[in-house]
Amino acid sequence: MPGDSLGTAGTDSARPLAAVKWCADEHCSGALLCDTFEHLRIGPAFVLSEICRVLAHGGFLLLTTPNVYSLPSVAGFVLGRSIAGPLTAFGKLRGVGHIGHVREYSCAAVSRFVAASGFTLQSVGYRHDDRQGCQRDTILRLAYRMAPRCFQRDIGNVARKHGRGPLLQPLP
Repeated sequence: MPGDSLGTAGTDSARPLAAVKWCADEHCSGALLCDTFEHLRIGPAFVLSEICRVLAHGGFLLLTTPNVYSLPSVAGFVLGRSIAGPLTAFGKLRGVGHIGHVREYSCAAVSRFVAASGFTLQSVGYRHDDRQGCQRDTILRLAYRMAPRCFQRDIGNVARKHGRGPLLQPLP
């Protein structure tokens, strides 16, 4: 039905966007891709292309994803740790059936993906969880208050569809 929300898109590489295959062109008014982009193993550009295809002209996209340049990621890198440890990631594959974050992106990289997919960026923002818990959370909360916003934990992009987009085909 026109104006319906997009639903939940799967991240299974064998069936990318299985949930939106039934959508007709320009059928939906908005799409939420929240904390999902970093899990896509194959074809993030294709995913955005499909979202653009099913959105009506002027439809919105809200995309949130972890920031590769967040304070914890940068601190880990400075201390010699990998931003996304492959041993941990592939260990998760055996334990829970997925590897978690395939890749984390910078704000500039996400913005380029979105713009190349037929969208005009309306706003870009950063946020972090203001948890009240252990000493690490308290230190991190103070550090976030002092550091520039570009070091916050999450990136949020709001964009509007302005054109047809690239209409990519899924990878074999």
